[in-house]
Amino acid sequence: MEAATTLEQLASLVAAKKASSSLLVGIDGFDGTGRTTLAFYLAQKLAGIRVGLDSYIDKDREAERFVGKLRLEDLARDLSGLLGCFPYVVVDGVCLAEALEAISTAVNQTIYIKRLSSQGLWHEGFHLEDFVVRAQAGTWLERSVYSYHELYQPHIRATICYSWTAA
Repeated sequence: MEAATTLEQLASLVAAKKASSSLLVGIDGFDGTGRTTLAFYLAQKLAGIRVGLDSYIDKDREAERFVGKLRLEDLARDLSGLLGCFPYVVVDGVCLAEALEAISTAVNQTIYIKRLSSQGLWHEGFHLEDFVVRAQAGTWLERSVYSYHELYQPHIRATICYSWTAA
């Protein structure tokens, strides 16, 4: 896994990997880490477009997992169309790997964003070993995100890790 600690460094890493006519870049991480801000930045810097999973949530749909609430057919259609129009499509959201797996879509690069605390903790103050415990408590979204991290390990499987320290 490559690492980046500045936005310029991150943009350079992503741009260096572009081999095809269009590149799908995924940004994964916990809520509040800056995924959306980073996605907008990269899309603008690389002359691409940003797609957020949150735009595809069907709030009326009953589901235990985040991905179950997504309008996956719309997401698949939109990503396919945008990849034909833009050199970079940057998609961001929690449970990203699970959502893309559900629509049989693979990213060319995955960025995992870590917001570090002043103490150097990136995982919201809990131990990663606590995913099992956390997955059994909290809101449906918290349970979904914790179990997703336990199963998919996006913080380990990403091609690039971008970390920044919160003020």
